[in-house]
Amino acid sequence: MNKYRIFKVLGFLILIAMLINVGVVIAKQKKSSGVEIERKFLIDINKIPYKLKNLEHYTFEQAYISFSPEMRIRKVDNKYFYLTVKAPIDTKGMVREEREFVTTREEYEKLLKKMEGNLIFKDRYQIRGSNYVICFDIYSGSLKGLTVMEIEFQSVKQANKYVPPAWVGKDVTSDKRYKNGNLAQDGLSRIGK
Repeated sequence: MNKYRIFKVLGFLILIAMLINVGVVIAKQKKSSGVEIERKFLIDINKIPYKLKNLEHYTFEQAYISFSPEMRIRKVDNKYFYLTVKAPIDTKGMVREEREFVTTREEYEKLLKKMEGNLIFKDRYQIRGSNYVICFDIYSGSLKGLTVMEIEFQSVKQANKYVPPAWVGKDVTSDKRYKNGNLAQDGLSRIGK
């Protein structure tokens, strides 16, 4: 069994133990699972060339119940609830294993009591293409002023070939300070905003 597979199995076993410990039953239905291939860029909200009001819109509240392994809970539009486990696959931070489960409001609230770090609040505006998903995340609360663009790709090759348009800012895919888990721990203090 290779190191990656051992990590994946151990992470899942830890997750199950944590959920049993707080009295949460693993969701009856899985939302998604697999590999997430994503690049992240800083952007100036005033340079986004789309009318945000015309895009898919979601309001997120999310918290981390563990930073290592990374386990996140998320409330979307105050009516959908998810538990996500992520593990890095590459050293760039672009490719990660992801398991996401649908949970109930009650399970979300139980897990929220186990939160590490701070809550993250953001509005997501989304464009779906045939081979990608572009998300504009506009943070609020303690992270107000931070806006990023994330693009999910179907392959590493596609992600590596992507050249952002001129209005897009710095590529922060490999900068761990901009990972949501680190933002929940450190806020903007390590970024210098």
